[in-house]
Amino acid sequence: MDNVTCYRRLSINDASAIIHALDGVSEMKIKVRKIGNAEGVVIPKTLLKKLRWKAGDQLELSATDDVIRLRAVDPDFERQLEAARYAMEKYKVALSRLADS
Repeated sequence: MDNVTCYRRLSINDASAIIHALDGVSEMKIKVRKIGNAEGVVIPKTLLKKLRWKAGDQLELSATDDVIRLRAVDPDFERQLEAARYAMEKYKVALSRLADS
């Protein structure tokens, strides 16, 4: 499979979406398509290659107003971040005193 299909659960009035990528990939226009009972967009292979994404990768989707943002999720990093948050909460008094000294 050359492309990854992203399903949306958001209501988008516009029938097309614009994907921006960093570092030299130009802006491109793609259309929202009917995919089974859902709707989605297909990310072009050239952009997937540039972003080093492949089928099965987990992405985080966020939306504000008329902008959709996709970000690759690193499960190991997310696990480490959760462990750090837990430790900071558990030892917040000790960490606060260390910071004051």
